[in-house]
Amino acid sequence: MKRVGIPLLCVALITTGYFVTRKSPIVTVANVVFTPPQGYKLESAERSHTVWSYEGKDKRVSTLILNAEIRNRQAQYMGSAEQVLEECDWLVDAELYVNPNGIRMVRGFSTTDTDFPQRRYYVETGAAVALLMISENSKYYDVDACEEMILEMANNIRKK
Repeated sequence: MKRVGIPLLCVALITTGYFVTRKSPIVTVANVVFTPPQGYKLESAERSHTVWSYEGKDKRVSTLILNAEIRNRQAQYMGSAEQVLEECDWLVDAELYVNPNGIRMVRGFSTTDTDFPQRRYYVETGAAVALLMISENSKYYDVDACEEMILEMANNIRKK
């Protein structure tokens, strides 16, 4: 009995530890749930800043970044998509976008104040505007795949 019991106990403890310490890739900001596309794992999550990295092997895509409290001049203190559209001189091709779950956001492309091109989605959370972005530097990443991934994530955003 000891020959089987001790190894089974060890396996049970290790499995339990894995499930307890595993980080969920899903993040909630002000009752809005952000779910990354398949292949992304949670790399780091602080109170207002989340980074998901891609672990899949089939695409060359950048990390996805969610900034729940925008501190620089771009959308600071803005609470709605309309406010972002009115003042978004830093976005190219800015447009209002409503995902299949009814979440409103402004999407566009920014090269201002960045070292590399970024696809940006300013998402209404009810409390403020959160910034979801991905680098589209064609030197390192497949730009079409980056756009596909951020659009998939934007379409998965839902209310809690």
